[in-house]
Amino acid sequence: MDDDLQARTEKARRRYDRHARTYDHEMGFAKRLGMARWRRLLWEGVSGRVLKVGVGTGLNFPYYPEEARVTAVDFSPAMLEKARRKAETLGGRVDLRLMDAQALDFPDASFDAAVTSCVFCSVPDPILGLREIRRVLKPGRELRMLEHVRSHLPVVGRVMDWVNPLAVAISGANINRETVAHLRRAGLEVQEVRPLLADIFLLIRARRPAEDRRSSPPGEPRDGPSPPRSPGARRCEAARLPSPPRTPGVVERTPPSRMVRSPVAAFPTVRSRTSPVSPEGTVAWGRRVSITVMSVLVGTPFDSQYVAVCRE
Repeated sequence: MDDDLQARTEKARRRYDRHARTYDHEMGFAKRLGMARWRRLLWEGVSGRVLKVGVGTGLNFPYYPEEARVTAVDFSPAMLEKARRKAETLGGRVDLRLMDAQALDFPDASFDAAVTSCVFCSVPDPILGLREIRRVLKPGRELRMLEHVRSHLPVVGRVMDWVNPLAVAISGANINRETVAHLRRAGLEVQEVRPLLADIFLLIRARRPAEDRRSSPPGEPRDGPSPPRSPGARRCEAARLPSPPRTPGVVERTPPSRMVRSPVAAFPTVRSRTSPVSPEGTVAWGRRVSITVMSVLVGTPFDSQYVAVCRE
């Protein structure tokens, strides 16, 4: 990991440590977005030894299947401490570890499945993190992701690019990541892309190729480091990636022209227990400005989950 990536990772770690105290309160609004139902879909049928990347404060704990032996990692000590207190109610069914997704300290082919939930909006080098997940997955096994991505609607996508530097500065979460393209660049096979809210919130199924026998030390993918990016792309990930060729048998994202749009609804009033002039209050109000802009553009009320610190 080079010096620039280490610096960006440490900056993100400090941001999430500060945010841990108010995270659960803010994420209570996610129920209005249907997050509970989406999490149930995410974990449905998952079994065996499972890696949960980005456990946050443990908001996914209620959805862990009984038959799954979950190892959950996070790079924020403050977030992980809150998760440890919640994990006591699970009777030891989850193994919590302090670990960076970009340098997983596990042997190759260790897990039967991997799961992420609104995590790869904030991983400093998403392709490096996805290559690490590919490395620790057994060949042919599945990665499931619940993530928000850049819209393919031209106007909405461009606005997300414009707003992204503000979202990153406020919360650390990129709102214009091209996660499906990142999966392919990381060497994973995309099996299904299911739109949950417009073409922004997606449920993604990918897998490590069955014939993939490559291995590499933790943090050093065999494919080498991610290609260098321009300063602007490194700062806000605004540059769009070229569309990869379609793969036979892969379910692609529903075209925007045929998307069933949610009815326009008034953006819900959000009350905060933090003062708008405090550091926490400034972050919360900044997020709501971004959320309101996207709500108007897409015609759907968005929530703090959208541009908040999307860890869990």
